[in-house]
Amino acid sequence: MHSNTYEIVWTDSIGSPWIEMEPVRIGDIPAGCGTLDKHVLIKRNDQSLFRVELFRTSSETYTFEDSLIWCKFLVVGWGHSVYLIHVESRRVMTHDFDSYFGHLYAQDDFLLASSGEILIRIAPDGSVVWSSDVIGIDGVIVNDVANGIITGAGEWDPPGGWQPFSLCQTTGNAAPAT
Repeated sequence: MHSNTYEIVWTDSIGSPWIEMEPVRIGDIPAGCGTLDKHVLIKRNDQSLFRVELFRTSSETYTFEDSLIWCKFLVVGWGHSVYLIHVESRRVMTHDFDSYFGHLYAQDDFLLASSGEILIRIAPDGSVVWSSDVIGIDGVIVNDVANGIITGAGEWDPPGGWQPFSLCQTTGNAAPAT
């Protein structure tokens, strides 16, 4: 059986064969020939698959960037959003945050994405299952997912003022600390 091994590369410039490919565009896409900010290149089994062009908006903070292949999606966290790009159809789903994107935490049957303030749970079809209440003001990290509980910390008093949280994995509501 042949396995699919994906490689994701973030870069500022590209050459052949990438330049000849029709890109998937995400972000604040300008009318006409705007200047793009970055490329995300996707390979599968050492074969060039597709490229993503990322366009920056002036009103967003670009603190962190992350990407991974999860279920049938290339997931890109960038700016104030998480983008799920279907690997085969190239269809894009966007989930926006009120603050900057933080981190991605992949599980087999769901994906967690954090911002500077909240955590969202994404289903394998790309839909948002829940969004937590505000659990930080300058960063949210997940430490563990076990026994139906998500534990982590939110930064409330930067720098270094991290406070622990526990959320129910199915609802996103506060859960007793484990």
